[in-house]
Amino acid sequence: MTPDPWLGPDAGAVLTELAAAGSHNVLIAPIGFTCEHVEVLYDVDIEFQRAAQSLGLRLERIEMLNDASPMIEGLADLVRNRAREAEWL
Repeated sequence: MTPDPWLGPDAGAVLTELAAAGSHNVLIAPIGFTCEHVEVLYDVDIEFQRAAQSLGLRLERIEMLNDASPMIEGLADLVRNRAREAEWL
């Protein structure tokens, strides 16, 4: 079964391709997620890390936004603006 396009590319396959192309360092940015959770912590930090090491790659992951002030402030602004548009405020 072919995965939906939004699920790709498969990071494991990309690691293999990068190693074959002679890359040594890889930075993963899980853009579908704003915070660390089981998929990021396990898949990236454990599974992909193992795969990278076995391919001779150094793998790093970007810091997730989690509860960073600009993120929370931006979300709060969105909620406040929508509440004003709906005349709740």
